[in-house]
Amino acid sequence: MCGFVGVLFKKGKWPGRVAVNKTLTKMSDYIAHRGPDDQHIWMNEDSGIGIAFRRLSIIDLSISGRQPMTSLCGRWTIAFNGEIYNYKEMKSKLNREKNIFWRGSSDTEILLEYIASYGLIETISDLNGMFSIAIWDSYKKKLWLVRDRIGEKPLYYALSANGNFIFSSEARVFKSNDYFDAEIDPESVANYLQFGYVPDPLCIYKRARKLLPGHLLEISKDNNVKVYPYWDIFEKYQTCFNNKYKGGLKDAISDLDTKLNEAISIRLRADVKVGSFLSGGIDSSSITSIYKEILGDIRTFSVGFDDPQMDESQYAKEIALHLSSNHSEIKITESDCIDIAKNMHHFYDEPFSDPSQIPTVLLCRYAKQYLAVALSGDGGDELFGGYPRYRKLSERWKNNIKLPLPLRKLSNIFQKNLFGMRNYPIPSIRKKLRHISYLNPETLYLDELSRWRPDQKLLLSDNHHSLNLHEKHNNLFKNDMSLSRNFMLHDFCNYLPSNLLVKTDRASMAFGLEVRTPFLDHRLLEFVWSLPDFMTYEDGKKGILNMLLQNKIPKILISRPKQGFEPPLAKWIRKGLKNWTGDLLSTANRKKEGLYDIKYVMSCFDKHIKGGKSFAYPLWTVVMFESWKENNGF
Repeated sequence: MCGFVGVLFKKGKWPGRVAVNKTLTKMSDYIAHRGPDDQHIWMNEDSGIGIAFRRLSIIDLSISGRQPMTSLCGRWTIAFNGEIYNYKEMKSKLNREKNIFWRGSSDTEILLEYIASYGLIETISDLNGMFSIAIWDSYKKKLWLVRDRIGEKPLYYALSANGNFIFSSEARVFKSNDYFDAEIDPESVANYLQFGYVPDPLCIYKRARKLLPGHLLEISKDNNVKVYPYWDIFEKYQTCFNNKYKGGLKDAISDLDTKLNEAISIRLRADVKVGSFLSGGIDSSSITSIYKEILGDIRTFSVGFDDPQMDESQYAKEIALHLSSNHSEIKITESDCIDIAKNMHHFYDEPFSDPSQIPTVLLCRYAKQYLAVALSGDGGDELFGGYPRYRKLSERWKNNIKLPLPLRKLSNIFQKNLFGMRNYPIPSIRKKLRHISYLNPETLYLDELSRWRPDQKLLLSDNHHSLNLHEKHNNLFKNDMSLSRNFMLHDFCNYLPSNLLVKTDRASMAFGLEVRTPFLDHRLLEFVWSLPDFMTYEDGKKGILNMLLQNKIPKILISRPKQGFEPPLAKWIRKGLKNWTGDLLSTANRKKEGLYDIKYVMSCFDKHIKGGKSFAYPLWTVVMFESWKENNGF
């Protein structure tokens, strides 16, 4: 787990080794937290490319694992962030079929020689891991960028005004780059204000983008850029769904146990200490119980709130006691959370406002004191239908389509006009009209995920639109899958990589902690996607995952309603964060930058403070944006 930055200079634009070294050093300093153990710079003046690397040593802690690394044949040079879990199997294949002189035992060297032996495309299809890769082909004079299938590891790129191609593990590097004029992108702001995060492939900066999960980017010296998928999640999901699982319920539980064991086993490979996050919920308890079966002696970590209404740490304690784990817990106070909340801009390179970022950052900081790698249950909800919204919105849509289409269209027009009347005397009528006005299930779902809906007209320009996944996959919601499965697929394409995985990656890497997610093993995904609905989500209890867990942990310890990892945000904005929030909004009002209607936001803040309707999540979205801007020189 590491971070890298690089510049491919346009032909004739190479400024000299000293200048490039200075620029790459400055850029890599901005991601030093991602790799505190080592740093190195590689340049090729003839090709006009330079790459800087920051290393967090997990496998092969010696100097032989240093990056950027060049293959034995001299053709390929790689910078690689992440982990290749099946590196042992790849090395065995190379030893059987090729004659490799190994310089060390790192997964980077194995990956590099695998590419040199079998080619980039074949290698990528064989990888099991989380990764972002930059690799230079000195024969063809081409740079390749590759991002893992689900998007666990970030990868940004940008084309500067003078034609230089810049790439990085984090967006904050663009602000420090001598060859890039960092400007805020209004399109990304529009999407951020709606969802609370900047969805892939957008980036908060103009002319910059994130590489989509499961995609490759190829660029030559003449700046001819090609981006295409090597693992299309929608196509893979539908293929698995159509190739339905043939076994019965007992077979499926057994097969799930096997595949989870395989996914967890290879994620325990490390030359450093490994532990597990444990919330007491089904997902983390499943991971931890199998982790216990594999290793016996285990270490677990949980976070709790000092507010009893928000705290679920006692459930984690009960699971830990049953599994006889060496368990550690951090109990965070309101003061802890308020202090760290004001510093989220240090951890997140783009505006980001999922409130669970606060306890996640504190948990990662705490766990890093004891270990370098932690297992996580991320992805379990999207895989087994754990969010109540899947079922709730499916029912709402079924009720909606019973109404005549002309009536729904009329309601759509009427409720949008009503929102221009922000002091409309009966807001409940407007809400009911909105709930029957959806013309397709995706608008229903995007409404549910929105912090500030488009019909609220927060933006001062109508020229921006929210991300529409139909642009990526025209067949979303136009297939034989249930609505709930389409919603789950929607989350795999958007909410999971752009929100949840960003939250965990930035929070953990801020402290040099690597977090691994067994539920996102592509072999496990493809198996679960082939299962019928009644085995996965229809019971509202995560189907065979819950059944499997009951074979390992007493039912009484896990039979409880789902509780989110959410702090008491509404309370904090009314009390401990009140002055800070008010100051940020007042500053935004004075600047009058014209991105959004700050006066409307301030009126919502006033209503919230007075104890009326809670605007906690919409306000937090704006506050995190303004805090990010203030601390990034905007």
